[in-house]
Formats: sequence, structure tokens, C-alpha cells
Amino acid sequence: MIRKWYNKEKQGGVNLKKLFQILLYAIVFSALVGCVKPVSEQKSDYELDLFVEGKILVQKAGKYGFLNKKGEIVIDFIYDYANKFYNGVTVVKVDSEFFLIDEEGNQLSDQKFAYLSIEPHGGLVKIGGGFLGYSYGLMDLTGKVLLEDNFNFIDDFSEGFARYKKDRKYGFITEKGKYLTEVEYDYAESFSDGLAIVKIDSKYGYINSKGELVIDTIYDGAEPFFEGLAVVVVKTDQKYSYQVIDKTGNTLFSDYDMIERTKNVFVCSKEGKFFIIDKQGNIIPLSEKYTEVVAGGIEDWGKNVTFFVASDGEAEYALDENGREIFSSEPEEGYEMANSGIDFVTFKGWVAFYNESTLILKTTAGDYLEYSWTSEDLEIYVFNEKIALSQNDKWGVIDFSGKQIIKFRYDFITLTRDGCAVVEKDGLLGVLDLKGNIIIPIEYEDIDYWDIDY
Repeated sequence: MIRKWYNKEKQGGVNLKKLFQILLYAIVFSALVGCVKPVSEQKSDYELDLFVEGKILVQKAGKYGFLNKKGEIVIDFIYDYANKFYNGVTVVKVDSEFFLIDEEGNQLSDQKFAYLSIEPHGGLVKIGGGFLGYSYGLMDLTGKVLLEDNFNFIDDFSEGFARYKKDRKYGFITEKGKYLTEVEYDYAESFSDGLAIVKIDSKYGYINSKGELVIDTIYDGAEPFFEGLAVVVVKTDQKYSYQVIDKTGNTLFSDYDMIERTKNVFVCSKEGKFFIIDKQGNIIPLSEKYTEVVAGGIEDWGKNVTFFVASDGEAEYALDENGREIFSSEPEEGYEMANSGIDFVTFKGWVAFYNESTLILKTTAGDYLEYSWTSEDLEIYVFNEKIALSQNDKWGVIDFSGKQIIKFRYDFITLTRDGCAVVEKDGLLGVLDLKGNIIIPIEYEDIDYWDIDY
């Protein structure tokens, strides 16, 4: 079924301590498995567009259909499943059969399948069938089959190529359904910054878009390239040594116990001390009070943020790329911490404190808001420069000047990237603009939302 639109944590509402723990776990896990998914492959559930190609997918009386931006029905509620439109084509399901339709609701061909899904990065359709949905293939948006084989899976396209798995081996196919190379790997990751991680005999290296091995498989762990640089790991004497390399395989700096990255710098540790290293190799030592320092660079959003998180064992701190403390998890006297997280459109970090009369909100970009408050409890998140919060168990929206945009009258609100708000009231969903006007009446059982990279 389509994804449920609401998820408070996915909207960026993650406690600073929780965010610290999530980042720490992700870094340790990446060291154990050797590599992680590149930003180009991962799809974010946080950066939300609501309307795609002028249409929104909704559910009513158990069936799915499409509305336009005026709330008018453009494709009737007759489908057991439906997917987002891409270049005027979408996937729908009736009973157990999947097929393609156009924007008028016309079936494009007589072909029907056990499973279909549009892959928007490549502009193609994945075909699935067989036991547990295996035996994948590809066809174009006209229904022409380009490739059929017994794949375990075909991943999303990235930079013109999609990795696949077949018979415990990995490889790559092009958007024309051709194999990039006859060589298959023990493991591979999607292309990022022109190169893809591959694994041969327990060691990692990188291939280019011609399928040529341009950086030898000599590493025990590897992360995707981003802006010409990548973090790799070499294991020596039961110890992991982290390094940063360029696209020629040259090592720029090495022999660290951990290396993570933000948008512009690397965060490193060695023998219990922490450092910032910029792309020119300049080193800034961090305060020795910190016992842990982590960044978000292995996450899809991490390479866009310009801050990282540190802990001294008592509190957590957001630091800028020069190592200066921006804010901490410790509340001011008379306040308690409500929540913290990231605006996944602007990539600002934020933290909120409150007492019985006042809410204080700070961001890593220096935004500061004091807002009159009358509720005993506070739920809050920041998305696309707007603040959604609850007051007396009802949700509304304000901006950073404290102006109320949407009144506090809804059971929950999801802000979207394209300037809308999905609202829930008495178990039904609708859509408002950011002036509080109703776009889609509050009468639907479900509403789909769209990824920012779609």
C-alpha cells in the first residue's frame, strides 16, 4: 500500500541525544559492514512534495484515485493500488494485476504483471514476479520490455546506472537495459560522484562509468565519493585505520581511529582526541572535554549539513564546522528540552526548550524565537522554514517571526516541500495551503506524499 504520510520522527523531530546515538550507531555499523549507501541511491522520506505532475494520490472507500490542485477528481477511485505519475505514466493495480495507465486513466497496453513499479531516476519501470517478487526486469514507459532475467533485485538508477544482484553476485545495467560490464562483484554500491564501490575477495575499490577498475580493491571498508573525496578503511593489527583519498587513489590524510564528514570538513578522532580537518588538510583540534563526536555524512542528508554533534558525557552540543558550540541540549534555567532535529529542506539543525509560558527555538543558522506558550506538553518539528507544533493536543503552524499560519485545530499536521500541509482531523485527511485555506477537503482515508529526489 502507499506509505502513511505522517511520521513525527521522520519530520525531523529527533531528540539531540537520540540524534547523537543514531549517528554514532551508523558510524560504528558502517565500519563493520565496510561501506554504506551513497547519497545518490538513498531516497529520503523527510523531504516531501505533495503534488507531482499536478496530481495527488488519495484513498477513499478503500480505493485509490487522483485529484488535481483544485481538489477535483481527475482519475476515479477504482484501483486497489496506485503509484506516482512519471512523465504522464503511472502504475496501478486491480485485483492481483499491475499495469500502466496514462493521465486520462487509459490502459497503455494489454500487458499485465504480478508486480510493477516506476523507477523515476532512470525513467523506467521495474518488472517483478515469481516467488516473493523475485525475477526482476525492466521496461520503458510505453511497455516495451528492455531486459528480463532472474535478478534478486534491481536497485534505483544513479548517474545512469543501476546495480543488480543475481546468484549472489552484483553488477550494473544501463538505462537502455544493457550490462555495463561482464564482470560481476562480490558486492557493489550505486554510483556517486562518477565512481562506484565494488568488492572483490573481501576488499573494496572503485570503478568508473566505463566499468574500469580505477582504484584497486585494497581497502577493508569504503564510503562513496562526494565532491572528489572519499573515506576508506584499512585494517592493520586488529585496528581500523581511517583515511581520506581522492579520485586517483592518493591518500590525503590517514591513520585516524574514525573519520566522518559534514558538507565542508572532516571530523576525525585519534587516541581519544578529536579534530576537524578541512579539504586542504588544515587541522583544528577540538576541546578535550568531548568524549564523543559524530557527524551525519554517511546519511543521505549528512553531506548537506554544516554542523555536527558532540558529547561530554553529560550534555550534547551542536558544533559548527570551525568547532564552535552553537547550542547544547542543556536547557536554560526554568526550561526543559522539548525536542531537536534537522530541517530536511534547509538542513539547519534546531533545538526547542519550553516552560509553562514560553517556547524557545534555536537553529544552527542563528535563528532565535521566543513564543508565548500555554500548554503543559509540547510536540514540535521544523520543516521548510516553518514550525509545526501542538498546543493543548491540537496542531498548528507558525513561522520564525511567531506569526500563526495555521490555527491549532488539527490532530496532526505534516508540512510538505511544495508549500502545503496535510492535516488530520477525526481520522480523515485533507490538504491546506500555508494561509490555512482548504485545497483538498478533509475527507480522505489516506494521502500519498512524494520524495524530494523524485
